[in-house]
Amino acid sequence: MPQKADVMSAAVSLFPEPDPGDRKLVYLLQGMLDASPGFVCYCEPIWEETGPEPVPLIDLVYRLVNRPLCQLLGHSVDEVVNQRMTHFLPSVKATGLLNHYGQILLARQAQQFDFTYNADGFSGGYRIEATPLLDGLVISFTELPPPPKPAIQPADQSAMLQSIIDNSLSGLMGFVAIRDEQDRITDFRVSFFNPVCLALTGLTADYFRQRTFRQQVPPDHLPAIMAVLQQVVTQRQSTRVEFFSSHINRWVDIGLSPLGDGFLASFIDITDRKRATSRLQSIIDQAHTAIATLKPVRTNGPASDIVDFEITLANRTLADYVRTPPAPIVQRLMSESFPSYKVLGLFDRYRQTAEEKVRQRFEFHYNADGIDAWVDVQIVPLDGEVLITLSNHTLLKQTQLQLENKLSELNLLNENLEQFTYTASHDLQEPLRKVRTFGDMILDAHGPALGEGGTDLVRRMQGAVTRMQELIRGLLMYSRTATDRQPHQVVDLNTIIDDVLDDLEPVLTETKANLAIDPLPVIQGDPLQLRQLFQNLLSNALKFSRADVLPDIHIDVCETQPTDLPAGIQAPAGGFVVIAIRDNGIGFDPEHEERIFELFQRLNNRSQHTGTGIGLAICKRVVENHGGTITVKSRPGAGSTFTVYLPRG
Repeated sequence: MPQKADVMSAAVSLFPEPDPGDRKLVYLLQGMLDASPGFVCYCEPIWEETGPEPVPLIDLVYRLVNRPLCQLLGHSVDEVVNQRMTHFLPSVKATGLLNHYGQILLARQAQQFDFTYNADGFSGGYRIEATPLLDGLVISFTELPPPPKPAIQPADQSAMLQSIIDNSLSGLMGFVAIRDEQDRITDFRVSFFNPVCLALTGLTADYFRQRTFRQQVPPDHLPAIMAVLQQVVTQRQSTRVEFFSSHINRWVDIGLSPLGDGFLASFIDITDRKRATSRLQSIIDQAHTAIATLKPVRTNGPASDIVDFEITLANRTLADYVRTPPAPIVQRLMSESFPSYKVLGLFDRYRQTAEEKVRQRFEFHYNADGIDAWVDVQIVPLDGEVLITLSNHTLLKQTQLQLENKLSELNLLNENLEQFTYTASHDLQEPLRKVRTFGDMILDAHGPALGEGGTDLVRRMQGAVTRMQELIRGLLMYSRTATDRQPHQVVDLNTIIDDVLDDLEPVLTETKANLAIDPLPVIQGDPLQLRQLFQNLLSNALKFSRADVLPDIHIDVCETQPTDLPAGIQAPAGGFVVIAIRDNGIGFDPEHEERIFELFQRLNNRSQHTGTGIGLAICKRVVENHGGTITVKSRPGAGSTFTVYLPRG
């Protein structure tokens, strides 16, 4: 019976501490173990302390290991030595391998056996040799090669090949060369075909077996086809062709590959694809937008620089841009069809999209190669190519440029007109002041001598001068609303109304007018122009009051829906402030509601109501300067309501 070992005691080395003369032998032994092609170790057993005979084996402790075994376990030699086997192989008991080692130790007889270990991260078969030595066990093992796959018998290979051919979705036909006495290929005979061939052609198996290749091909196509097949067979070069068969009225894509002393033809029906492509081409040819796909052309290989683009698809609209030559532009280089596209910068934009996969859209003037067109260009990356669309905006651009020129001329004309109005108004003021002064001097010095008639004439002349001065002041004010525009600022309309009421206080007191004013909002605007707006509207309400009724004026802030806005105006992002100025004055006929805001429009007799006909025109200009509008509703004898729409921000 082997002696039991105490696993908790200090490990006893298999080799006692050698003297210097023996140390070389120890190193030599370890080197031999490490050089072994297999996995080798010496283990000491750990037996159960008590129990029935035979005493069961609990574990094995590694006392000596070689490096291949340590590499298999994934640890260093120092980490493995003196460790239990179950530390690295927890399943060694469950698999029955440890029990097998125990039986060998008890029998004291070496044994070789094969064992499959599928646990602890290992999966495979091992050939193990275990030899009892001293109180322990020398274990060496190697991995077994995987079992060979059963060889396919020639009969099975033939059946498998036939199954592949019969179940292929492509038509497959094999042909063997027929040669003359000089070993020249004169024809081909069919060696095999699959059911797809019969279904696609509508022909019988006997038809193919009884006819050579020449007998199956239309005579007018035969020379070209035979030349291709000669190259496939003799030069061992594969090729593909698309072919329309008038016999079956179908398009087929045919792949030709060398096969022995003959060739293999594989073909698929592409009729639907060809029809779809033709229909797509017909559709894009009808588009007024030029459409094309461009494939990058590189110097050397896929990673090299792009030097040009090949046109892989184009519609008729793009082809119409090309002046010479009139041949189809597909499969030609862009530099051949549009020689100046690199100089003008289009090539760089196309290359950027191809390399960086970015979409682009821009307006471009192509003025070269016999083309003078403004186009809206869109470039989109598409499966390694770029898709371009060119919308011709030449007429629109020409109209736009003409409008811009006309607008510039009109703006210049308006500026000159406003400058003229401002300058002329100032120049007219001085002679009018002199006429008024001279009239006063005439009345003071010669009034009695003039008599009543002469004095009346002078006063009428001075009245005309006064009206002219008011008219000029009105024109100056109207001109300033167009030329003197200040940056908008925060304006409290309540403050504006308070200032206006201070200016109108004498008239309000005289007319005993009643005012009702809602709290007004704060907006963005020009305070001077807004003050002029409300001053003109309130002055108007006071001026055109009825003689028999005290003026009653209301300033209301209204809630208005977008559907309630005047025609032709859209609300800004922040919406409108809507303010209504209502009075109970004399009013006017509704047919004049549009022209009342025009310059010099007067609806009343000057002897009854003074005015220049400029005030409401100024109101309209101020509101428009703020991005708003103004409307009026009125009836004779029932007053008027002026509604002002001003943006909030």
